[in-house]
Amino acid sequence: MMDIQEQIQKANILIVDDNPVNVKLLEEILEQENYTNIYSTTDSRQVKALDQQWHFDVILLDIRMPHMDGFEVMEELADAIDNDYLPILVVTAQTDHDTRLRALEKGARDFITKPFEAIEVLHRIRNVLEVRVRYKQHAEMAQTLARFFSPEIVEQMVTEGTGVALGRGVKRETAILMVDLRGFTSLCETLSPDELISLVLEYQNRMVPIIRRNNGIINQFEGDGILASFGSVVESKTFAADALRAVDGLIAEAASWSAERVSRNLEPLKIGAAVTTGSIIFGIIGDEDRLEYTILGSCVNEAAKLEKQTKVEKVKALATLAEYEKAIEQGYVAPSHRETRQDRTVDGINHSVDLVILAP
Repeated sequence: MMDIQEQIQKANILIVDDNPVNVKLLEEILEQENYTNIYSTTDSRQVKALDQQWHFDVILLDIRMPHMDGFEVMEELADAIDNDYLPILVVTAQTDHDTRLRALEKGARDFITKPFEAIEVLHRIRNVLEVRVRYKQHAEMAQTLARFFSPEIVEQMVTEGTGVALGRGVKRETAILMVDLRGFTSLCETLSPDELISLVLEYQNRMVPIIRRNNGIINQFEGDGILASFGSVVESKTFAADALRAVDGLIAEAASWSAERVSRNLEPLKIGAAVTTGSIIFGIIGDEDRLEYTILGSCVNEAAKLEKQTKVEKVKALATLAEYEKAIEQGYVAPSHRETRQDRTVDGINHSVDLVILAP
């Protein structure tokens, strides 16, 4: 990734002035400072079309021009100014209060006064470009995070920060959800590669939105397995309740999906799911080429073991009693009476566990 200095030097800059002499002077000032993407026009009517084509990072805009003055140009660019932080530097010989106030009201970020002083021009351009570059980095980070987290969590991460950097971790109270597609091994042996991948994609496309709608994030896909967490990235006071609401939605969606498959003369499918709660460490691991969000804690391993226990108990979904009680405290309302099975032996857990059947 380019550093900030390199991104500033490669920023797309538009000069708009009906006087070719002024345009030439500004071009020379920028070229001497090694700016590489400089565009210009003496016809203010072309500005909006040029911006739609090149997506400028700053526009140096004269005010007094024929056809359209600078105020009218800023009105045409209002969406980009407001929604994409397009910086406008007004270039003008007008220094009166009313002109500057009106320009600021239209969205101008700064002013360059004619006649130009090269050093001042460069400082003002660099200042707005540095903000512009950081804004674009912020937007790109949000876009990338949106592929992993719900929009609400992304907004909190980019505005408040997670408090996490590479090599550092944050402790959270979290609910862990494990979801598994039953009979996946036999499907691998009977379906073609394309059919198998299509099935996994359909499964994920049905399950993941439900998890996200309930404030969960997807930590890992592993074959047919989905590892999700609630309250890990952003601290939550409803993490346990959110996890159980997600399970209710997943079970209902799986039943609907299975019925659809039967109607198409396809094999019905079932899922298994389990939820635990506990303390985890949320952090970023990896090397300079690849980074990954991760969660570490005994409750993560216990969720995987409980998901396998659903087969032993011959049920679709389980939670620990502790998790279930915490969810109730956090406002979860069960859609029906839930069976409790006490003192169960779970393979890989060295103590007995009280279980609640979320879906028989």
